[in-house]
Amino acid sequence: MAVDKQHFFDAVRTSLFGGTLTPTQVAVMDGIINSFSGPHDELAYVLSTPYHEVGRRLEPATENLNYSAKRMTEVWPSRFKTLAAAKPYANNPEALGNKVYGGRLGNDQPGDGYKYRGRGLSQITGKGMYAKFARLLNIDLVGNPDLALRPDIAARILVVGMRDGLFTGKKLRDYIGNGKLDYKGARAIINDDVAKNGAKIAGYANKFRAALRDQPAVLAPEEVAAGHTEPPAPVPPVPPVSKAPNRNGVAALLAMLGGLVVAILKAMGWIG
Repeated sequence: MAVDKQHFFDAVRTSLFGGTLTPTQVAVMDGIINSFSGPHDELAYVLSTPYHEVGRRLEPATENLNYSAKRMTEVWPSRFKTLAAAKPYANNPEALGNKVYGGRLGNDQPGDGYKYRGRGLSQITGKGMYAKFARLLNIDLVGNPDLALRPDIAARILVVGMRDGLFTGKKLRDYIGNGKLDYKGARAIINDDVAKNGAKIAGYANKFRAALRDQPAVLAPEEVAAGHTEPPAPVPPVPPVSKAPNRNGVAALLAMLGGLVVAILKAMGWIG
């Protein structure tokens, strides 16, 4: 369903962004809207996800692998069972990336773990995932993984991944549509931390949904071609124009012209 972008941006500027929008915020949301062709209820949840994942600034991000030894034992307890085991990788992002991601997630060359660390609005990780989206979007993400940080490309990755269940196996239609609107449970599309963050993100989604739903329901051409049948908003009928002359108006016009002629003749002294 088409989006009235002017109305949408005006609404979220107030409800979610404190009264102002940066060019990056607009570019990311615009990219998501342009890449999405489903119902507004689904689009609202897609928009809410980067609002949580990378924050209100909506800047596509690179995974921060600058950890202390203690933090590594908390994040990867099976890999770093003691502080001593973690210390060689403390505050060394490249070494840590190659340690925790090397040899898996499609990473098959030295240095791949760090090269294909998380990027974007939804943190795609591993050469295998970069290669998958490269094929789907026809973009060389394997040769240039930093392309995942470009707002329009990051938006496309997010939309396709959430729509098709490429992040966790769960997809939008599992939670939204056909009478379902489970914004809390939909967190599982990106991460299994539903209990911790599901309700918070659902709150963001409801605000995006309000901004999207309070506008005309106009089907985009591609939606019509895809077989969507939701009718467009009715257009108020235009009252018919009467062909009968307005006699009162004609009489008033003649009277006005007559008065004007008399005034001119008097000014010229032709009549008293």
